Amino acid sequence: IPADALVALAFGEQAATELKERLRAKLEEIARTTARDALDPEVVALAPNEPLDALRTRASAALEALDRAHVSTIHAFASTLLRLHPAEAGVDPGFEVVEDAGEAEAVRDEWSRFVAEELGEGASRRDAWLAMLARVRLRDLYELGAALAGYDTDLSALPTAPAISAASARWLSETAAAAEALHDETRESLKKARAGLSGFARALRDAAPGGRAALAARREEIDAAAGLARSNMPKDLSVDRLLAFDAVLDAAKNLRNLADEETIFAAVDLLRPFALRARARLRREGKVTYAGLLALARDLLRDHPEVRRRLNARFRAILLDEAQDVDPIQLELILLLAERPGAGAKSWRDVELEAGKLFVVGDPKQSIYLFRGADVRAFRSVLELMGKQGAETLTPTTSMRSAQTVLDAVNAVGTVVFTPYPALAERPGRAAPLTGAAAEVLTVEPEDGEDAQAVEAAAVAARVKALIAGGLEPAEIAVLFRKRGPMAVFAAALRAVGLEASIEQERRFFLRQEVMDLINSAALAAVPPRPPRRPWHKAR
Repeated sequence: IPADALVALAFGEQAATELKERLRAKLEEIARTTARDALDPEVVALAPNEPLDALRTRASAALEALDRAHVSTIHAFASTLLRLHPAEAGVDPGFEVVEDAGEAEAVRDEWSRFVAEELGEGASRRDAWLAMLARVRLRDLYELGAALAGYDTDLSALPTAPAISAASARWLSETAAAAEALHDETRESLKKARAGLSGFARALRDAAPGGRAALAARREEIDAAAGLARSNMPKDLSVDRLLAFDAVLDAAKNLRNLADEETIFAAVDLLRPFALRARARLRREGKVTYAGLLALARDLLRDHPEVRRRLNARFRAILLDEAQDVDPIQLELILLLAERPGAGAKSWRDVELEAGKLFVVGDPKQSIYLFRGADVRAFRSVLELMGKQGAETLTPTTSMRSAQTVLDAVNAVGTVVFTPYPALAERPGRAAPLTGAAAEVLTVEPEDGEDAQAVEAAAVAARVKALIAGGLEPAEIAVLFRKRGPMAVFAAALRAVGLEASIEQERRFFLRQEVMDLINSAALAAVPPRPPRRPWHKAR
């Protein structure tokens, strides 16, 4: 495959640059090789019967064409597609990428025009706007409208009424069943847990058929479930049942934190025309948001069969790295690009993939960008679609970084948390670790009425003190947390056993510019003044 027919996409710019440089280094290594037995075994496996001179010639040609290969982030690649077909995409070929639609002057100006029209005397939606402004600030409505204008949302797919979808109803029923099962496993004496779980289950059972209004009417039961904690549950629950409880608790907290969805749907209905106008205005002025790059590139491929056919033929191999961290629009774009030429599917679900064209690398366990729109469910759907069309699944189980002592602990947790879970092993021939690195699990069992966090903090403090007594330096020990909340409790526990502890959050206070200026000024004031120096004269 010629290098300029290759598409290799990474999640971030640094990863894309590293991918290209590693590819360049491997090609240079092949081009310089003078003996076949000096080749990397992986290269030999790819071309077992090809003469060395032919292999070197191909590597040199690939090096010359490498800068024409599309090795980049998916946003940069989407930008390239739009610039290749600006007329079909409806964009200026020299468009500028803007970070946030809400910060664009064109969007702010369009908002002023839109609001003046909507609130003008005799406007058809004036009363609806006045009712909305009685509940929501105009600034907040602008921020929502600007977000809709930024292409993160498919405006054509937005529901116009707050109905519960079949998938949501299914989730409510499944969560209710989980809460009922936990209730049945909880003994009678734990009344708070039993009442919270049973009430929550009833609320969800009513909401599944009754819709959002029924859910809103059961706010009290949802609040009670959201107020539960692990300390309310039996202490002998297995790990998988504790995880099930955590999932039910998270569901209750999420449902408790839902905003007034009736207001949200009404606001979206009012703002939809503005979002369309703002998008059109941005395109006329040659500006596209980052989310717009992806949505417009997806629309280009989906809605223009001839463009898709040409690009399908042009790009012969597509590699997508860190696929678990991309969002549904990005995955849809990649699937349309990997389609068999001429197939012309209307939806990504119906795409017929060209055999051997798409190579996806991803691990659902490593998904960390949910806050940016990454959707593991979409990733799994793509894997399922590929599998149904004969794709081969490769599951690496060799860790290139960690020693087996560490991997044993990872495997012990992984087999409980993930299903299925492929056990990991260290690479063959790895040198024995010099540090004795291993994982240790410290468990605590608070008594009834004890604060679980305080008990855990005391156990950690005792273990840290023992480690220091065993020869470790305090500066070699770090206590890490998922969030900041418990830090003060653990720091207090460490200080209670005579150990100095500092919190990184506290350290950052002293790095603030105004604090450093004050410290430096105080230090300067504390320095005794020096006696004046005599003028220096050159000796004659």
